[in-house]
Amino acid sequence: MIHSLPINMWLSIGIELAVLVGLMGGLALYQRWQPLSPEASRKLFHIGGGLTTLTFPWAFASAWPVVLLALITVPSLLAVKYIRVFKGNLGSVLYRVDRTSFGEVYFPLSVCLLFVFARGNAALFLIPILILTLADPAAAVIGCRYGQLRYILIKGHKSVEGSAAFFLVAFPCTLLPLLLLTATSLLAAVLIAILVGLLVTLAEAVSWEGLDNLFIPICSFLLLSGLLHLNTLLLLLNLVIVTCLLPGVFRLACHRGMRAAAKEEQS
Repeated sequence: MIHSLPINMWLSIGIELAVLVGLMGGLALYQRWQPLSPEASRKLFHIGGGLTTLTFPWAFASAWPVVLLALITVPSLLAVKYIRVFKGNLGSVLYRVDRTSFGEVYFPLSVCLLFVFARGNAALFLIPILILTLADPAAAVIGCRYGQLRYILIKGHKSVEGSAAFFLVAFPCTLLPLLLLTATSLLAAVLIAILVGLLVTLAEAVSWEGLDNLFIPICSFLLLSGLLHLNTLLLLLNLVIVTCLLPGVFRLACHRGMRAAAKEEQS
């Protein structure tokens, strides 16, 4: 029951909420002194908010506090999005982007789902959160600034440079927690990190309108849950299969994406 939570859990909940409000308020104030682009302020909150959740496996012994945080955070974000008095102040951090997106709502939902599914396994929780928190913004920044080789999968444009940045950040985000928090051998951890990096990069590429905040962590969790039980030989076999199939899957997805884009232009 929620009312039976020990005092330190209530304190942790209060600290997390205070940090999130302080982060949003700090960014809103900073924007008045030094203007930030809509994407920059959004990504800074994304990174800061994600990093605050890394303490959850040690701060909370059960899922109730994280569920409660999601029940508080999601309506609060929607209020900031739609209520005018908030939208013009705190909402300037997240809601100046010129596109339809509920990514900020999907984020706390993903954190909640991961914590419930992980059942106290720190690695299964931390790795998806790290990939979402660090690799996703890296792909956006590199893709926007340096992306020249662009492609279309389902909806919207992506870039090869952005996807490469995502993989390069997702790899250490997977490898280091596996080595530090599990008994996985170095070779197995490297193979798992490559597999997770490649497949979650594809998941990010096919995401649209903020759904990457759901697809990335859930796909990461499912992949880790399956791969951690495989021996080195089976991991190698999986890597060979993925390496052979991925280019064909990518080309097929690009072809369908371009056809869908062409139909939208015609209509």
